[in-house]
This record gives sequence, C-alpha cells and structure tokens, in this order.
Amino acid sequence: SLCSCGTENYVSQSREVSIAYLRSFAVSRSEVIGYDLIIHGNVVANDKFREFTRGIVIDDGTAGIAVQVDVDNADILFPLFSEVKVRCSGLSIGRDGVRIMLGAYPSGRYVVDRIAESEVQNYINSVVLPERWPEPMLNRISELTPDMVYSYVAVDDLCLVAEERGLQWCDTDSMSGAVTTTVRHFTDGVDTLRVVTYSECQYATEVVP
Repeated sequence: SLCSCGTENYVSQSREVSIAYLRSFAVSRSEVIGYDLIIHGNVVANDKFREFTRGIVIDDGTAGIAVQVDVDNADILFPLFSEVKVRCSGLSIGRDGVRIMLGAYPSGRYVVDRIAESEVQNYINSVVLPERWPEPMLNRISELTPDMVYSYVAVDDLCLVAEERGLQWCDTDSMSGAVTTTVRHFTDGVDTLRVVTYSECQYATEVVP
C-alpha cells in the first residue's frame, strides 16, 4: 500500500506499474510508497540545458513524472531519451498543483525532497540508450490537459504569436539588466498556449525560432 497521514491505498501485487497508475496515488500533498513498485520509462527532460534544477522527467507512454535528485550532472547520469527503471519503495510521491513528483520524504515546505546523491543509484538504474528515440504524442493545443504535465508531447505547426515574433525566450530587466523568467505565447493557428521559460536556462537570451 501507499500510505500517509493514516490513510491507505491498496495496489495490485504486480511489481512493475505504469506511470499513469502510480500518479493515481498522488491524492494528497505527499504519500509514502510502501511497496516495491517499479516504473520504467524514457528520460524526456533533464538539466542539460538548465531547464530543470537537479531533476529528470520520465515518460512511459502512459504519462510522465518528475524525479527529484540531488545531483549536479543529471544529464550525464541520465542522458536524454535513455531508458531507466525507478524503484519506488521508500520514496514519496507528491502533488504540487498539477505537477506530480517522486523524491525523498519531505522535510520542509516542498511536497518531496531531492533523493540524496549517495542514494540515487539505489533507486534509479538500468540506464540504456535506446536504438530509437521515443515518439511524442501529437496533439493540438485544445487537446492538452493538466494531466499531461511532464508528458512527452508535440504540437504541430506551433509558432509565436505575431506580436512576440523576433523576441528572445526571456526578457531582460531594463533597470538591472538581469534576465527574467518570461511567458511567451504560441499558437497552432487556432488556440494559444502560454510557455514559461526559466531565466537560467541555457538558451534564455536566444531569439525564439
């Protein structure tokens, strides 16, 4: 079972479960995973371009989930699109709005803490580069839902709205000169999607193609 705050949720005896199934247990702020469940998927995001801080995102085709790890070289340990297995027993699954994350038991204000560097290999292993990259789910903007946060998706014919074309991914503060986390707006010709770009990402000052 996965239990927290005196509640219990019963799972099947199957050792390996889908990410979508595991996500269904994030019904409160934090849940401790008490059974030896394993998820398997591809790394679809890491800290290579500094978009994420000490973490990876994995997707198995059913859903995606973020795994918080206290390492500075997640892109080297877990290369983009590599296949990994995560042993979930002893970890916590946390919900922060629509974001669902795996990590260590929370000790403070976060829904999960990062897995200590010395413990990472105990939980995440079987890193294998696949012969072919996984295929993203193809969607229109109107088909995107909150449950798809951390999923590997693609939207055809996406471009910046006309009034933002030629701008960088992130704005620069006119007073301090500091790069700021910025929202850009993209369209597929019908609907509009808000995309937040982190100020410390590697391409923050590049012009949006």
